[in-house]
Amino acid sequence: LLETLDKESVGGKRFERIRQSLPLWLQILVALLLAWVLAAPRWERSGAVQRIAIVVDCSASMAAFRDEAMISLQQEVPPLLRPRIASEFTLVESHREGETLYHGSNLDELVASLANWEPRRSAHQAEAALRAARSVAGEGGLVLFLTDHAIEEAPFGAQVLSVGRPLEN
Repeated sequence: LLETLDKESVGGKRFERIRQSLPLWLQILVALLLAWVLAAPRWERSGAVQRIAIVVDCSASMAAFRDEAMISLQQEVPPLLRPRIASEFTLVESHREGETLYHGSNLDELVASLANWEPRRSAHQAEAALRAARSVAGEGGLVLFLTDHAIEEAPFGAQVLSVGRPLEN
């Protein structure tokens, strides 16, 4: 970018101007474009909706942690919401024939729908429900798996909210 300079010391001058050239400005432009692409800017369309599908473990062991599940949803979901974007929640049970417990846009109503919920199923795999939740949320949506078991990673890009702990009989 800088042309070769003579090695002579010029007395009294501390700064030298960068010689402007077309390659210099093109390289600056490319650097700015690369920084902009790496920042991944997003423009939300008007009427955009953030879809969040929550799969709740409906095994009988979850009954002991219903209150913790409600508190966890109240604390963990709001930071995931994007500002100025409408949110759409879907709460479903983890069993293959699990019913939809809530569908709407109010977080408080979502949490309240767990108050009367009775988990009574035996231990089961939740992959089918997580697959259905992924299709409801879409590619850009969020899928949460609310369970009382310690799970490292859930399938289909779901985030795990584990509320369980060992209890004495």
